[in-house]
Amino acid sequence: MNTTLIQPPNPEDVLYRINAGGPLVPAIDGGLDWAADINTSGAAGNSPYLVSAGSQTYNNLIKTSHSGDVESAIGVPVTTPLAVFNTERFGTPLYPNMLWQFNVAADHGLKSGDQVEVRLYFAEIFGDIDADGKRVFDVAVEGVISPEFDDIDFFAEVGSAGNIGSGRTTDATVSADGVLDIEFIPSVQNPAIKAIEVVALSDSALTPNSETGGSSMNRYLTDEVRRFYQFEKGFHFYSTDDVEIDYVREKSETGELAYQYESEKFQVLADNKDALTGETLEGVEAVYRFFNTDTGSHLYTTDEVEKAFIEENLSNYYPEGIKYHVFESQPEGIETTPMFRLLNTNTGSHLFTIDQNELNYIQNNLPHFSLENEGEAVFYVFELES
Repeated sequence: MNTTLIQPPNPEDVLYRINAGGPLVPAIDGGLDWAADINTSGAAGNSPYLVSAGSQTYNNLIKTSHSGDVESAIGVPVTTPLAVFNTERFGTPLYPNMLWQFNVAADHGLKSGDQVEVRLYFAEIFGDIDADGKRVFDVAVEGVISPEFDDIDFFAEVGSAGNIGSGRTTDATVSADGVLDIEFIPSVQNPAIKAIEVVALSDSALTPNSETGGSSMNRYLTDEVRRFYQFEKGFHFYSTDDVEIDYVREKSETGELAYQYESEKFQVLADNKDALTGETLEGVEAVYRFFNTDTGSHLYTTDEVEKAFIEENLSNYYPEGIKYHVFESQPEGIETTPMFRLLNTNTGSHLFTIDQNELNYIQNNLPHFSLENEGEAVFYVFELES
């Protein structure tokens, strides 16, 4: 089943695309093509960004592979061609760690502290991997293994080439040397990668501190959250991604999706870093998003306990990573507003609102909505500027 749901990047923000272990694959979004990487590491034809020796390539035409092309994908942008899932590069026992290096400073003018998103694409095409736990590995970006790239077991996520691809993403901060390092680290069997995409995170806006007349103008990178209503199934969808927002609106206009665009609702933090110092902001937490493959709805949470429960117990919820950041409580000296979460007991989905009038109306007229967190705010955000 193809449960791909939008997450396409703005083509202008794509810095690199690699079709690991395979030939050039043309872009389907008018952007950068997926560059070839076709030979043994160190030989002509392999990706110039692959710097470690000894890795090999593989494809789904080899006799030991699962037969057939990868025909669908979960959690993958619609702008990612399915052709990239039919080839791979993998580490070998003698050279297990694959290291890729992208000079984002020299190639694109990025500087230390700039943010990029690393997108990795997987599918199990090797016939000997036929059960969970037979291929497990980590990926370190700039020396850090994020939760999204820890203990990757893509057979356990979607199975073999029955034929389903998958994707994972993490954000990274460009280091002082201007080179983005991506290293594959084995745990069980050899790490394997189908495609790599690196995207610049450049569409954030700066928000002043209204309490101080703008003296902390550059501290907070913010994004506006748009809200959609899925009128056939009765749930809401929230996004800060302009490309994703445009996609949903366009597909809804043609009838391919059934979302009604409501409006911009509030502002959130695009990052958990102080834009001036690069230090982690105190009292800021991540908002995680999960896709319900049964209903097509999304679940948003800042609660690490709830997140862990979903990941461990609800296989129909696919993790889509961190979507934005918010304040855990009312921050001192900064004007924010409380966010409330209500459970729709008819659909099992949630509604988020900062609008006290909307909240009062729901509580007085819609008994199938239940206010969560004992009636207290779940986090704090910025109101839209008037």
